[in-house]
Amino acid sequence: MANLYEAAIKRFLSGVSVMWWRLNERGEKEFRGNKDSWLEAAGLAQQCSGFKTDVEEELVSDEPVSCYNCRYRRWTNKSFICRWL
Repeated sequence: MANLYEAAIKRFLSGVSVMWWRLNERGEKEFRGNKDSWLEAAGLAQQCSGFKTDVEEELVSDEPVSCYNCRYRRWTNKSFICRWL
């Protein structure tokens, strides 16, 4: 069942990963989801060649590989920016 779940996530995100990002007023890549977009953040991180786990105190997601747990994310009021992209 987990493999079907993971495959579905990858299929969904593979075509729309670019749509999950926008340029904010400072020209930074900001996640279009919010702080509760757990599934999307995990799927995007699975596809990211730059993902690097943050220090243990900064981990917030139960999914080890998630944008929410990445060393390159910086929180904003509604979401986060990616310093890797």
